[in-house]
Amino acid sequence: KYDYVIFIDNSCKLSEDECDELLDGISDIVSMVFDYPDSRVGVVQFGDNKGSVEILIDLNDDLQNQDSSEYIGYLTQNAKCGDGGSGKTDLVHALKTQSEYLDYGDKVIKYIIVSACKDESGRVCEYGHNHLLERGVEAHIINL
Repeated sequence: KYDYVIFIDNSCKLSEDECDELLDGISDIVSMVFDYPDSRVGVVQFGDNKGSVEILIDLNDDLQNQDSSEYIGYLTQNAKCGDGGSGKTDLVHALKTQSEYLDYGDKVIKYIIVSACKDESGRVCEYGHNHLLERGVEAHIINL
């Protein structure tokens, strides 16, 4: 059993076309890993500050029981990636927020982080090493 959490960066000032392409790519990822009840897929949006973290689809959401096309339809209608921001990402707060909700039982937890920004703070690497690896969370980072 797997829990996937997809993190979408909404701080990169993407154009509408760039955002649509990003969401199409994320939809492709969801279609590959969505396999309820053997896997669940959550989606977290984040921006450039602590207050911008939003859990768009929780791992326990009723959408988990739907087929992948309904899930993807909800995702593409509600996800945001072109709202602006300063181009400075705050992934660390998104990771901290999501880790509070995870069930670390017998599931393999995988994070898929999608961003077009560069985190220059260095906190992501430090946090990833010290927090995610200790908890057995596997992280895949897609930086465009």
